[in-house]
Parts: sequence; C-alpha cells; structure tokens
Amino acid sequence: MFNCPEHPVMEKVQRGFTAPEERYNPPGVSRHREDFNMVYLKSPYPSIPAIPDLNVHHALFNAPGQEKVPDYVLYIDGLTGRKRTWFEFRDLVYDGATALAAPVSAGGLGLDGSRDIVGLYSHNCLDYAAIVNSLLAVTVPFSLMSAFSTPRELMHLLRLSKATALFVEPALLPNALAAAKEVRLPESAIHVLEGHVNGRRSFQEMIDDVKKREVQRIPPKPATKSTLGYLVFSSGTSGLPKAVICSHGNIWATILMGITAKVADEKYIGAPPLSGTPASLLFLPFHHAYGLYFAVLRPFVAPASTVMIPQWNIKTVLEIVPRYRINALPVIPSAMHQLVDHPDFRRTDWSSVKMVLTGAAYTPPQLADTFKKAMKMNHIMEGYGASEMVCFTSSFSVP
Repeated sequence: MFNCPEHPVMEKVQRGFTAPEERYNPPGVSRHREDFNMVYLKSPYPSIPAIPDLNVHHALFNAPGQEKVPDYVLYIDGLTGRKRTWFEFRDLVYDGATALAAPVSAGGLGLDGSRDIVGLYSHNCLDYAAIVNSLLAVTVPFSLMSAFSTPRELMHLLRLSKATALFVEPALLPNALAAAKEVRLPESAIHVLEGHVNGRRSFQEMIDDVKKREVQRIPPKPATKSTLGYLVFSSGTSGLPKAVICSHGNIWATILMGITAKVADEKYIGAPPLSGTPASLLFLPFHHAYGLYFAVLRPFVAPASTVMIPQWNIKTVLEIVPRYRINALPVIPSAMHQLVDHPDFRRTDWSSVKMVLTGAAYTPPQLADTFKKAMKMNHIMEGYGASEMVCFTSSFSVP
C-alpha cells in the first residue's frame, strides 16, 4: 500500500512540511517550526569517564581492587541448588575462552572474531553466563537468539546474524537442526551449551578437552570501543526482529554509567549496605538486554549472588525468594501483575527484598502502587533504555 505514490497517506508524507495547514495542530500549539524550542534535561549525576579503547573483559574481570575480592558464591541454579563461586567462574571463563579460540588440532573450536559469530539459543543456565564472557575475552561476537523462537523464526535469526556456529540447549536441539538445515549451517557447527547430547560436544566438554591436552590459556585479545561485541534482536514490533549491534564501547559505557551512579547514590543518599553477600533473582531471559546485563554483563567487583532460573515460573519465584533470602528483584510489569494477583503473593515472606527494579515495558502507576504496598516498600525503581544502549539509559524512583 505505502509503495503507491498516488496513495493519500504517501502523498502527505512526500509533501512533509510543504502544507503546514494540514498538519496536526492542537489548540494553542504553534504552527511554526521556529516557535518550538528543544528542552534539554541534564542528569544530576556526573559525566562518565572517557570510554577506553580496551576489551570490555578488563572492565568485568580486571577492575582496580578486584584481585583483593575474596571468593564468594556468584551463581546459584535456583532449580537444582548447584553453585558456582567467583573463583570457579573466573577460571571457567578463561578456560572457555581457550576452548573456543584454540586451534581444532589442539581440541578447540578455532573461532576467530574476524570471520565467526556464535549463536546462543538457550534458556537461562550457568554456562550461558560463562560462554558470553569467554567470547568477549577472545573478541568473538555472539548473537543472542530467543529460546522461544520457532524453527522458522530461528531461521530468520541465523540468516540475519550470519552465525557460523551455534550453541544450544539440549531440549531445543530439534528446532536448531531444522533451522540450520534450511540456512545451510553445517550440523558439525551445532554444539551443546549445557548438558549432554550423544555425539555432540558441550561447552564444558570442550573445556575438559583442552585442559586434558594442557593447552596454554589464551589471554584476552585486544579490542577497541568499536569492536563488535554481540547482536541482540529487537522485539519485532514492526515485523520480524531486527539485529541490534552492541560494541565493546557500548558495554563499557553502560558499566561506567552504573558505577558512576552507584558512587553518587552512596555519597548523597547514604543507603545502608546489606549485610553479607546480597542476592538477586533472575528469571529474565539472558537473550534479552535486561536479563543479559543484570545476570551476565556486570562488574564482578562488589560481591553479589545471582540465583537464576531457566524462565519465568510464578510458583518457582514465590518459593525461591524466601528460600534464598533474595534482596534484589528485577521484574517486568507483566510479572508484577501476575504476582499481585496470585493467591500466595501476600502469604510469601518478602521481608528480605530491599530493591525492586521494573523495566522493559511501561509500568502503570496503579500496578506499581499495589505492588510496593503489598511488599511494604516505600518505592520501586523503574528503568528505561534501549537494546542499543546494552540495558538502561535512565532510571527513577516510583514513589
């Protein structure tokens, strides 16, 4: 329809500002462009430091003072109770980077950031966080593919990202094989992210292989702020999902923004620190910007535990919050709505939760008010951002 120049909608688009009398003009609003003044809002926070031309791995793993951080439980699988400490995770990331980038002759995959891109097709799991950081370390870009994709949708994501390798969850392997056949991705390029499948190596088995062969660890590779980090897909509101490019510089900027805001908040707000190692619950999908940042792309300087579950399940969330004494709860409005309407919501012990952050969609004030009153909180935080900005660009308190 919109390709037809004679269509009245197209005619108005083509005329643009040439017919000001036909433009939408509410009462009291000037007709003239020169009468409009752009309003600039300056953040109360200080500007972030200059973004360095470095691999973002150094911001995550080599920050000043990080070597003095004692070991702590970094990740917990909320379903199985399996734990991974910071030291274990750090070693896994370095060994994983070696397994991914080492030559095939040495037991590795021989991935090279100049020609390869790795697709990740899985629900949340412990090794998802590890492989993301391993890939960043050796500057091999990755593509985040929704675990809810059908084979047809996955075909689109594979074609658009031009993935040369794919790590999948075992349960999603049939979908992956069907999509890969259509886009001519060789079956030999499909690997298991976490778990075991006969005839296919998993990420952990690749690591075990290079360690058994005593392959020397491959150090983090150089990167600039324009080096491609990963692709994340839009929601597809206007059609099929579009690929959004995020560079190492994008991730650096978001990390520096978060640190700058935290330092300022502690200085001016003076929020009392939580005792022990604070814990957050992540059910948000890691293939989405929101979940990826809070569970995977954050500095590991301040000790904090992340309890992760594969995907949203209201019964599991209601059980895990009191079991692990969750302190921080990143949510989305639809999850808030389900929680406040669940019969067990007000019977659940939420006393450990000190911070609730909502984002990814508009939060109606009435829902926010109902939620915080039920949880006996003075306020919740609402964030706004875009996939291009890695996660959030602004946040504010909902009183």
